This record gives sequence, structure tokens and C-alpha cells, in this order.
Amino acid sequence: MAKKKFYDTNAVLKLQSKIFENEFVLSSTTLHELEYIKTSKNKNILLLSALIISILFGGLTELLQKYVFIGRYGSVFDLFADAIGCVIGVLLFKILLKKNNKN
Repeated sequence: MAKKKFYDTNAVLKLQSKIFENEFVLSSTTLHELEYIKTSKNKNILLLSALIISILFGGLTELLQKYVFIGRYGSVFDLFADAIGCVIGVLLFKILLKKNNKN
């Protein structure tokens, strides 16, 4: 007879609560920063900074995958894809910002 697995539901609920809390804080911080960029006079400098930081973060994750994590590998192509995604994100933000300012 197979032994039934026991899951501590309180522990699972606490874990879900903690995960949601972290995501909520990250999301609200991101929205706050986006609002700051929208009202700032230095929009281009802030967006360029966000772009550079995002690409550097992508590079860091690729280095960690190559040298730290077992069973993972870093790839220049993944970094390139990350960079393209960052550029598209910044361009979409600028387009939406211009469209929002017209209305």
C-alpha cells in the first residue's frame, strides 16, 4: 500500500501569503516608479537608466547560470534576447506615454 503524502496546509498558506506579499510590493514599487517617470522632466535619462540596468541584470543572470547554478548554462543569445525585450519594453512605454499625454 502506498503511503499518503501529508501537506501542512498552514505552511502552504503562509508560503502563498509571503509570495503574494513580495509580488505585491514589487508591483506597487514598479507602478510608483513608472508614475515618477511619467511626471519627471528627465524621462529619457530615467528610461535609458532603466534600460541599462535591465540589460546588466540580464547579463548577471546569464553569468550566474554559467558559473553558479548546476545544470544551467549561460548564453550570449539569451542575453541578446533579454536586451531586445528590454528595448521593446522601453519603446512601448514611450509610445504609451506619448499616447496618454495626447488624451
